[in-house]
Amino acid sequence: MSFFRCGAQVLLVFDPAATATPPAPDARLPVPPHGSDGPGHFCMAVKSSEIGAWRDHLESSGVKIEADFIWPQGGRSIYFRDPAGNSIEIADPKIWDQP
Repeated sequence: MSFFRCGAQVLLVFDPAATATPPAPDARLPVPPHGSDGPGHFCMAVKSSEIGAWRDHLESSGVKIEADFIWPQGGRSIYFRDPAGNSIEIADPKIWDQP
């Protein structure tokens, strides 16, 4: 498992095999099974002025950027993959008509 603090939010990344089994009836923390199989996608919104810095940081860490573009309605997105093959997007909230 990995936990990332993203501003006021936290992104939890679980090993799907470790979270697929239901908890024992007497489990102290009876968290139900969750997760997914195969690649997924998630997006983190950041200020438009921060997207370039994110791209620079990712590339300097050896992460390949798959796409970097401006949406027709405005706002920029960059896409890359995590080690499990999930598509990660960092986007300007303008893509959802948010300031």
